[in-house]
Amino acid sequence: MKAFLIDPEFLTITEVDCDSSIQDIYRYIDADCFDCIRLNDENDTIYVDDNGLYTKHHFWRYGDYSNPIAGKGLVLGADYEGESTAPAVVTLESLKDTVVFITTEEAITMGEVVDARNKEMMEQHDNFIAFPVADIIKDSEYTDGSGE
Repeated sequence: MKAFLIDPEFLTITEVDCDSSIQDIYRYIDADCFDCIRLNDENDTIYVDDNGLYTKHHFWRYGDYSNPIAGKGLVLGADYEGESTAPAVVTLESLKDTVVFITTEEAITMGEVVDARNKEMMEQHDNFIAFPVADIIKDSEYTDGSGE
């Protein structure tokens, strides 16, 4: 089925054929664990590497989504039973208008804004937990992803 692959290393957004299996999603985003960013009420979703901030060194942002995104993203849709479908609303053209490839420095700046907001939330709510986005990017910037 039709899907869209966002590749910040090569600064491309392309249409791909995805069988929508978990293994295919992992293969496309080069990950072994993913997270999802829901894009709209029609369940269009970007699958991203859940550990990307720790291991990837190419960044992008999506529209007004506040966090920097690291590594590849795969856009698929979903039906109301949770099965993957082709994107319902998102098009290749709309992605090219909404995705911005950013530098590591820009990702760190975005992370600092997110961290400031999260700090406020943690002060207001005892059960709010957040990870330090900017520090993770800064730390991973100097490693090959293996922690060395």
